[in-house]
Amino acid sequence: MSRYERVLEEPITIRLLLPPSVYEIIETYQERIRPFVEDVNEIESAHLTVKYLGHEMNPKYTDGYMESLIPEIRGIARKYLPIRVQIHGLSIWELRVKGYEGRYVVFLDILPNEELESLHDEIIEKLGDRIDYFELEDENFRPHISLTYSGKSENLRDLERIVKKSKKDPIFTVEANKLVMRLRDDRLVRIL
Repeated sequence: MSRYERVLEEPITIRLLLPPSVYEIIETYQERIRPFVEDVNEIESAHLTVKYLGHEMNPKYTDGYMESLIPEIRGIARKYLPIRVQIHGLSIWELRVKGYEGRYVVFLDILPNEELESLHDEIIEKLGDRIDYFELEDENFRPHISLTYSGKSENLRDLERIVKKSKKDPIFTVEANKLVMRLRDDRLVRIL
């Protein structure tokens, strides 16, 4: 199985849940891209992934095993939360997954944030080989809030135009203070 095929399985993740105050921002940007995508993600499921922990296909990563890591993750995360992030318009990248060629992810761009990057890096450092390495992460942590995975190559110019225009929009600051783990069965378990 290639590294791109692995991504089709929903990974087990640590996520920052976003406050309802950000829903209006998400909705505004979704409306801008809606004519050029097949669908958009549900606003209520909006989150910012802090770290991929494991893949459902790996039998080691049972819900019980992953939940056993929560006290340690809580100890790491305590000093970082709440985290204030700044949203600055949209960005786009090609979805490099077999079977999804010619598709693009459109997302809200999060400006570099030292606390968020430190939280991500400390989880990697402290949990080490007890968690899975996410091949497409390539040590390039890029915080974002996905709006859609269904941007099509035939609409790429329109989407790129919208992305460029969005960089003239004001920067929005959002405070996130709820950290959860998304498990294999799609449950969200509160960490902090």
